[in-house]
Amino acid sequence: MTGQADQIGQANQAELASREPETTRPLADSLSGAPTEYLTPDYQPTLDEARAWCNQLATTHYENFHVATFFLPKRVRPHFESLYAFCRVSDDLGDEVADTHTALRLLQTWGLMLDQCYDSPADSRHPVFVALRPTIEACDLPRTLFHDLLRAFQQDQVKTPGTKPSTTPATPPTP
Repeated sequence: MTGQADQIGQANQAELASREPETTRPLADSLSGAPTEYLTPDYQPTLDEARAWCNQLATTHYENFHVATFFLPKRVRPHFESLYAFCRVSDDLGDEVADTHTALRLLQTWGLMLDQCYDSPADSRHPVFVALRPTIEACDLPRTLFHDLLRAFQQDQVKTPGTKPSTTPATPPTP
């Protein structure tokens, strides 16, 4: 068991080492190139301010997704909105920027900010992560779920020459 734990620890250290150059500058400054509405503020918002930011994003974005919030019990809406905000910003960091290199850098930085939310939440300054932390705790959400989503957005940035998107409609899993 210890051997396996050592291997996991070494793999985690290798991953952190590969991220080292990105962590030498403040994470807030690393979102340059993102849509302006997603830039990190100069101060850490209060939980109420962060939740209001997430609510604003969830209820005013161009999609009709926010209609679902009316059907949710009031006590879970802040959790839903913080999760939506994380997903919405993640998607836009990949899709709403000038080029692939910038998108990949922003998604990597967003992942580092997620890690900061888990490892040292008092240092988080982006409203999404200030609001997301209580959701993570209340719902016992593992960070791998969020990182898996970010990896999918990163993979969307990598275009393989000669491949075409599937035209076959996805079929829902059978229960």
